[in-house]
This record gives sequence, C-alpha cells and structure tokens, in this order.
Amino acid sequence: MRPGTTIQWIPGHIDLVNHDKADTQAKMACEKCLLTATSKSIPIGDLESICKTKLMREWQVDYENISLGKGNFHFEIMPQVSSQQWFKTWKSSRRNITKLIRLRTGHGLLNKTLFLYKFAPSQLCDVCGVLEDVEHILIECEQYNEERSAFPRLLESSTSVSTMFKTLDRDLYRVILTFLEYIGRDI
Repeated sequence: MRPGTTIQWIPGHIDLVNHDKADTQAKMACEKCLLTATSKSIPIGDLESICKTKLMREWQVDYENISLGKGNFHFEIMPQVSSQQWFKTWKSSRRNITKLIRLRTGHGLLNKTLFLYKFAPSQLCDVCGVLEDVEHILIECEQYNEERSAFPRLLESSTSVSTMFKTLDRDLYRVILTFLEYIGRDI
C-alpha cells in the first residue's frame, strides 16, 4: 500500500452465513492490524509484512481446525495455506484448472457430490455400488479398468489420490485430464 491509499471494505458475500462470518473476521483482522500499527508509526511496508504474516498464521490455524471435519480431503493434499495459487504459472485453460480444482477438493461432478445437492439419487457408483468419489473414478472403478491400462503413468501413480495431487506434477495432471476425457467423464 502506498501513502494516501485508503482501504474500503466491500462485502462480497452478503447474506451467506459462512461467507459473512469470514468477511467479518477478515475485516476485524485488518482493522486490528491497522489500529495497532498506526499507533506505533510503523512504516507502511513493515505494516504490510506484519499484517500478512499475522493473517497467514491465523489462516493456517483456522485451516487446520476446519480440516478436522469438512476439509480433510484437501488438507491431505495441501497441508499449508499459501497466498499464491498453485496454478498461477500454469499455461492451461480455465476449464482444465477448474477440473483440477474440483479433483483436488473432492468436489467434482461425481455422485458423492451430486447427491449432496440432490442431483443424483445416490452417492454410489452405478456400476460398483460403492462411494463414487475422485479416488474411485481414477483408481478403483471396474468400469474403467481397460481404459486405465492405456494410461501407464496413471497406474504407476495410483497409490492414492492424495499422493497424486500432492506433487503438483503438471505431466501427471495432464494424464489425469486426458484419462477423464478418454472415459467421457466431466468433472
């Protein structure tokens, strides 16, 4: 921030309970940093660094707490928060990045997720009768065994989905996207 810059709060998630709470907490954290810093006349560059460090630390604690419940799939893949998007330097289409984000968060267009939104009658795979999630489609589903054999890189990496996505291996990600296209599954 440069001298003379003003900060204005613009609520972006009005009337969404969890989003409103997150917005309120972020606003309070910013105000707390600013009040603390201005009373001590800290240079603006130092203020930015202090606020960023403090917010990242608090975000990590919140992230770890959330991962004990809902976010545990993503936490296995990415245990540390980051201010940089993991795909920032990738030259890939927005559609492919969206697919990879869905895979990494476990919220793809699969029965497990679709059932939560009442778009599928069950969370189970129509062929195998077990939970249809990312791991099932990429590694386990009997329906795709033959197709999977055409992707040796996928097979050699298939110890677990969390292992696949931890690496941020662009070549492996391309193989995964190609495999999904090959089997005709949109994620």
